[in-house]
Amino acid sequence: MKIALSAVALIASSIGAFAADLPARTEAPAPLPPSSLPTFAAPGAPDWSGFYVGGALAARRDAGKNSLSDVSYALPAVGTDGATNSRTSQTNTLGALGGKKGGNTFGGTLFGGYNVQVDSFVYGVEADITYSHDRSKARSGSLTVGGQYADVANTTAETNTAAGVLAISQTNRINWDGSLRARIGMVAAPSLLVFATGGVAVGRVERSTGVNGTVSFVDYGGGAQATHNFSSKSESNKIRLGWTVGAGADYKLTESWTLRADYRYTNFGKNKGSASSTATCVDGAAAGNACANLPIGTVNASTSSTDAFHAVRVGVAYKFGGDILPSTLFARY
Repeated sequence: MKIALSAVALIASSIGAFAADLPARTEAPAPLPPSSLPTFAAPGAPDWSGFYVGGALAARRDAGKNSLSDVSYALPAVGTDGATNSRTSQTNTLGALGGKKGGNTFGGTLFGGYNVQVDSFVYGVEADITYSHDRSKARSGSLTVGGQYADVANTTAETNTAAGVLAISQTNRINWDGSLRARIGMVAAPSLLVFATGGVAVGRVERSTGVNGTVSFVDYGGGAQATHNFSSKSESNKIRLGWTVGAGADYKLTESWTLRADYRYTNFGKNKGSASSTATCVDGAAAGNACANLPIGTVNASTSSTDAFHAVRVGVAYKFGGDILPSTLFARY
């Protein structure tokens, strides 16, 4: 019994000594307030506000109209050895304006702007400039000329008839155009913005009008007295103001990068001009000096065109202030 009690006392003293060597117990620290903890909120809807720049490929189709009017040419009175061989009649027949004014043209566009988002609506302003190699084809009308002359000296050496065909052509080209527009859009989906746009357009319109053809003067015997040759071209290069309207959509690939597709109609209004060509005379085989007695003729014409086109653009834009290598792009896939 004494041995058992001694063993219990020894164990108790050993436990007490071990407990004395343990560190003192302290109270657990209070938890940190929730406001001081880091948060990992899920990304929200994209923000469309801010500055952006971009580039696009542009496809353009001509939508203008051309007209030709007031074409005039008066056959001259001719003389032989000082005698006046007067014109007794003349016919001018103006053919319909034909030919293709323009087709598809491709180019490149640079654009930039600024957006402000209010709830689901986006308001902004944008400017752009487009350069393209316009391959518009000329349209032309023909003037068929005919006339009769009096027999003054009762000789086959005099001019009896005159006949010819004159072509009046017109070509307009728009090599570059730009615009300053307002935009209003609506966020149709978290990453999709649909918008309408409209504003002022500016462009450089190159215009060319040409007159080409011949009028032949023939004597009573059928011999060539002389020929009036017409070949001239008038050109102008003007900066034109107009208007443009359209619609499109932007799709956010990331907070910084956006795909763009849009359509616009642009109109620079009517452009009126004139063409004039003075003939050069070439003596025919029937008379060596017919041109000396043949006054020079002049062709005049008035032209009018409406310069307009449809354009579709597809491109990409970068918004400043967004993520450059965003994790949200990879999180989607």
